[in-house]
Amino acid sequence: PSHCATLNGNIDCLKQLTKYNANIWIKNKRGDYPVHEAVNAISLSKVHHDTDEYLQLQTECCDIVRYIFKLYPKKVNIRNGENRTSLHLAASVGDIAMCKILIECGARVNSFIQTTA
Repeated sequence: PSHCATLNGNIDCLKQLTKYNANIWIKNKRGDYPVHEAVNAISLSKVHHDTDEYLQLQTECCDIVRYIFKLYPKKVNIRNGENRTSLHLAASVGDIAMCKILIECGARVNSFIQTTA
């Protein structure tokens, strides 16, 4: 459920889930945690960039990321199944607003994408 809440930008649902001790540190099939879903939601959205709906989704996803890392500040550099952090994901799609929030939350700006040989 936490993956669905974050992907849809539903912070109220996520707050209710965490209130009842939902584990938001479970990976989905792709290896993403809910926080990665929130970062990806904006780039995966079919909503056009210059619409109010897009700006609302962006605001909601940014609020979710702030909320998650306020609860779990030490998890800000957690990696997904492709060994990418939330900052890697946001930077890869040019989401400046999300990058700023992640850096404010303590994301490492010089973190490498870890690969296995």
